[in-house]
Amino acid sequence: MQAKLSTRILFLTLMAVVYVVTAWFFDWLGFAPAKDEIHYWPTTLRFAAEPLPSVELLRSYDEYSTPLPFMIFGWLESAFGAGLFAGRLFNALLSFGIACVFVLTARAETSRVLLSVVGAWSFPYLIGTSVYLYTDVLAVAGAFVGLVSIRRQHWILSAAAFVVAVSSRQYMVAVPIAIAVYRITQLLSGTESFRRRLQSALIDPTLLACAAGFLALLGWIVFFWGLTPPYSSSASEAFATPELNPQHGLYFLAVIGAYYVPLAWLLLDRGASKEPFGMKRALLASVLLLAVAFFIFPPLGNPDDYGIETMGFLDKFLRWVLGEHEALRLVVLWGAASLCFWRFRRWSLASALVWTHALLLMKAHIAWDKYAMICLLCLWYLQADAPATPSENTDSKKQSDRDSRSRGRQTMGSGVRPHRSKPVFVST
Repeated sequence: MQAKLSTRILFLTLMAVVYVVTAWFFDWLGFAPAKDEIHYWPTTLRFAAEPLPSVELLRSYDEYSTPLPFMIFGWLESAFGAGLFAGRLFNALLSFGIACVFVLTARAETSRVLLSVVGAWSFPYLIGTSVYLYTDVLAVAGAFVGLVSIRRQHWILSAAAFVVAVSSRQYMVAVPIAIAVYRITQLLSGTESFRRRLQSALIDPTLLACAAGFLALLGWIVFFWGLTPPYSSSASEAFATPELNPQHGLYFLAVIGAYYVPLAWLLLDRGASKEPFGMKRALLASVLLLAVAFFIFPPLGNPDDYGIETMGFLDKFLRWVLGEHEALRLVVLWGAASLCFWRFRRWSLASALVWTHALLLMKAHIAWDKYAMICLLCLWYLQADAPATPSENTDSKKQSDRDSRSRGRQTMGSGVRPHRSKPVFVST
């Protein structure tokens, strides 16, 4: 145990070096305002002028996202007067803190944990957003800690973390919703009477913790009378967009299929399945329906010139490789989404996370790889917190036999043995 802990701490030390080198590359976080910081910084200064923000400020600041990050950045500016540097350093330290929580709490074998970290941090936005005064890091930290806390039965911490996440970025509500939906399906699939199952659901601590995140979003919607501050230009732009953008949800599936599925197979799942692409007829029919969806709602509407060089890496890469051949680009995106569909074809907490995000991101104003960051982080953590299981990763007889031997132990889809004192909420 001590040797494994030492290995993990050594790995975190190497990650700390990576963060330091990244900070050095970005002029020790002292570079001029860039990208979204150009409008985030004036918003931060408004909050710095009001340590306890007024109702007027909370209803008029000119941003899409909920205000907690700007409140914290404002407090840092009021306390230290260090400009953008303080907020950037806060994000960098918080991002490294996410890595520490990931590495030190995951319960799988150390080699699997470290490979999962490599997979998660290979997503360029995870460390890329940590050197800017962005709202993403705090939101991701809250949602991630919420997931980890639920899996450790720390219900109050989980509820608070979900409130932080949703108060930083609205779409982070996808994480508690996905967990709640998966938990409800488990409760409803029991053998007790429906009334007894309903009573259990009403007092289930997992659902109560998730409800905190949903109620936080509902509170902001009531306060704003919408998804964004009502007297900001962002509000008018948000409501000028269509109510739903199915193509953005389809692009999200392609992002998961491109960034996660091949790398997870390469790092963790090789040899886990004898027939990785052996689709049954129902699955094949579903993939064909997915092709119809891509034909009706092609995720090709992003601009040729994003204006931000780090925006839409997958889309930009396909444009670079395929040129302006939109039909080929659409086929590749459909192929990536089909990989995602195949990977998460069975119901699990991981698939609940993927499909919930895909549905909620239909309301996003643009298709962007970055919006998959929290989902990818959670997927990799589920891999690191439990061994691969038949529910998602394999159909092999060997694994099925292993699962049958553990039948009777109450788990939530991952194959990890729960603590004897109380069940553990786990799933991959």
